[in-house]
Amino acid sequence: MTKNLSHYKFSAKEIARHKCLDCGVNVIEAGDYCMITRQIWEGQFKLGWNDNLCLACIEKRLGRKLRPMLDVDPAFVEGYPSSDVLLDRFIGEAMIKLVKAARAKGKSVSKIAKENSISIGTVRHCLRDRS
Repeated sequence: MTKNLSHYKFSAKEIARHKCLDCGVNVIEAGDYCMITRQIWEGQFKLGWNDNLCLACIEKRLGRKLRPMLDVDPAFVEGYPSSDVLLDRFIGEAMIKLVKAARAKGKSVSKIAKENSISIGTVRHCLRDRS
């Protein structure tokens, strides 16, 4: 899957139409707006471009959690942050551990970001207390 982070600016009307087909939650307001591989979205789910599912319903249909860097690309909508769960699925536990280990060795946030080709925001997300 190509990792092209997409940034969108939607009108209020466009945001309102992004409801999960299964549970009805607005996926943008929930922070679950993302791009799933075509193999899953079109092939397995038989969904189209205008269809939407929240992260919980995607994983329920799959019967498993999304795999980091394989199944999902976050798509950022201006003014609506991605949920912690979506970011965790995108980043993955391996990256979170790698970032925490680098920080424990005294590396700066910006150095960790540069060395791992990730954003400073992603590094900060990885360093959040999860207890």
